[in-house]
Amino acid sequence: MPETTPAPEQADRLLAETEEPLRRVFERGRRAHPGLPLDPEAFSRRVLEITSVRLARAGLPLTRERVSDALARVEAADLYLAVACERRVPGAWEALTDRLLPPLRSLAIKAGAPASLVDELVAELPGFLLLAPGRSGARPRISGYEGTGTLLSWMFAILYRRIGKRRSRERETTKLPAEAGAAPGPDPVQVALDAESARRVEQALGAAWEQLTVREAVVLRARFGEGLPQKEIALLLGVGEPRISRLLAHATARVRSLIERQLPGGVTERPSPGLWEALREAVAGRLARTGSPRAQRREEAGP
Repeated sequence: MPETTPAPEQADRLLAETEEPLRRVFERGRRAHPGLPLDPEAFSRRVLEITSVRLARAGLPLTRERVSDALARVEAADLYLAVACERRVPGAWEALTDRLLPPLRSLAIKAGAPASLVDELVAELPGFLLLAPGRSGARPRISGYEGTGTLLSWMFAILYRRIGKRRSRERETTKLPAEAGAAPGPDPVQVALDAESARRVEQALGAAWEQLTVREAVVLRARFGEGLPQKEIALLLGVGEPRISRLLAHATARVRSLIERQLPGGVTERPSPGLWEALREAVAGRLARTGSPRAQRREEAGP
């Protein structure tokens, strides 16, 4: 069912009629996140839009009473943080990362997911939420949070689905050739050599990735992992396009330099097929992440 937002006249009327409950939501959110300045009217209009879509989806009328009742039940602090992230308020994504990623990791491990997979997908999650789906003009995925439950539980549901998808893919790729209906595998010696190549490449790239700031890692993923143009990345992060160009140049040069220092022969020589495939897989995997836990807590040190 498509989302339905109120017409401008109806929105203005509801905004006036529900001014007091909207103000209470704003004040509760601001008290929880005093370092994230949001324009009260812009926040109120966005929250009213979210609430109207939710009520319309449930088939409920957009009356003052219905909207006021819905506003009284939202998680105000979490909704404030989500709107701040959506509007790219400075410090909002850092606040989300610092507050929610550690308990998110604990929840996923308690649910039985392997720690190594949890660490990878938890690190990837902020960048996943920052970017929009493949539709033109779509809002970032974080805008899907409506405040009806905690932001932590909403993010955990997304993380849990992504863990399930990853484990399903891993089970498919580890099927025996007879099960998968595939031809006999390659020579075992070559498989071992390729596995060692993959290990060396992943270690080298991992060490290089640790040196990036969160913003550098997000920019790399957006540009090379998602294929976004620099202008759109600049809009997403709320900075100028020249800044994005400098971040990309600085980050790619740093990663290449560190990999070349750690791999025998670097990446300037013609790599073996196994090493080349390992390098491609390692880069693809790292581009799906926003940065390491250590980098997430470090101040940006861009050029």
